[in-house]
Amino acid sequence: MFFTDGQINDAQYGSLKGDEAVYKVITWTAVILKSTLPQQHGQTITRSTQGLLLEGLRLLDESNRDTERLLEA
Repeated sequence: MFFTDGQINDAQYGSLKGDEAVYKVITWTAVILKSTLPQQHGQTITRSTQGLLLEGLRLLDESNRDTERLLEA
C-alpha cells in the first residue's frame, strides 16, 4: 500500500490492485511496516481510506460469519 498525505492512493498484492488489494491485506493478522522514499504511484484506489477500511471490515465480518455457519452445520 502506498500513502499520500496519510491517505491510501495505491495498493498492489500479487495480481490484485486498488481496493481489492486493500481488502486482501485487511485479512492479515500480522504485518511489518516499512517506510520508503517518496515515489510516484498511480491512483488505483476508488474510495477514501475510511471507506476502504469500513468496506474491508464488512467483508471480513461476512467471511467470518460464513465460516462459523459452515462449522456449525
